[in-house]
Amino acid sequence: MEAYLKAGEPRAAIDCAVILNQWAVAVELAQQFDYPQIEGLLAKQANALQVLHVVRAAGRVVLRSARSHKTQLEG
Repeated sequence: MEAYLKAGEPRAAIDCAVILNQWAVAVELAQQFDYPQIEGLLAKQANALQVLHVVRAAGRVVLRSARSHKTQLEG
């Protein structure tokens, strides 16, 4: 990201931060360089967090199911 900033390409630096999931950096750069699509960045961040929450919840369900199945097999 620093290389993009040194080259005078703040948009590329913001895009790089988003790709690397460095949302705080992306938002900070967007504010610093008056990036007009900051709301879109925040929406992407919220969506990424929501997806992560769903994946974690699904993982917990699968683990509980596997434990239950194992207990039934042993019992």
